[in-house]
Amino acid sequence: MARRIIIGRHPTFGVSGAFLSRPGDDVVNPTGALLLDSRYQNVAVHAEGRFRMGRTTGDGYSTWWATVNFPDLGYRPLFYGSMTYANPHNANAVPVDSSYYPTSSCVNRDTTLGEVPFFFGVWLENNWTIKAKAYADTGPRNADFDFYYIILKRAT
Repeated sequence: MARRIIIGRHPTFGVSGAFLSRPGDDVVNPTGALLLDSRYQNVAVHAEGRFRMGRTTGDGYSTWWATVNFPDLGYRPLFYGSMTYANPHNANAVPVDSSYYPTSSCVNRDTTLGEVPFFFGVWLENNWTIKAKAYADTGPRNADFDFYYIILKRAT
């Protein structure tokens, strides 16, 4: 199966950005032109970062969260956000959950946990805030998560 998308540092090109290959073509070593290649200024990186998510632990559960504010562009920007397990067994930083705009199937903001509204996933709160949240009542309650995000803007 061909890898189709890279948002962040491209291992072959050596620069950060957004890259999307054509169906069936590998984005790391493309055989033709990419559908999206931020090196050519169709989009530009507005903000990006990676850090350890905060964690709180309660009676038999853990919650991880991340909130990032960035300068408002005046419109809803393209974004990618990803939560990854922060452990040596996940050396390739495989996402646990990720989301992006304009299309995404990973945002789960309407979940209810008991009687409490609960946000899970990665989402844009508004034009200047990206958030992420995860919850575990079993399994890896003592794990750590890293959050990676990139905000893209229209080229000027």
